[in-house]
Amino acid sequence: MEAKFELGENTVLSLRRGNPVVVAGGEHTSSWREAGAKQYGRALEAHTIGVDLGRVTADVHRISTSDAD
Repeated sequence: MEAKFELGENTVLSLRRGNPVVVAGGEHTSSWREAGAKQYGRALEAHTIGVDLGRVTADVHRISTSDAD
């Protein structure tokens, strides 16, 4: 899964291994060469990440636009 820019930074600061999450985004295929052979991989590019409030509670802190810069 890829989470870019502020989404990735805030995810690292907010979540820990094992936290149940809900992710919305798009899937894409990447290709590269390894040992002369073309390889393929699929990845999810996250647009939104949130905790699963059916399984945990959360204390939300809004980030102001000036803090995000």
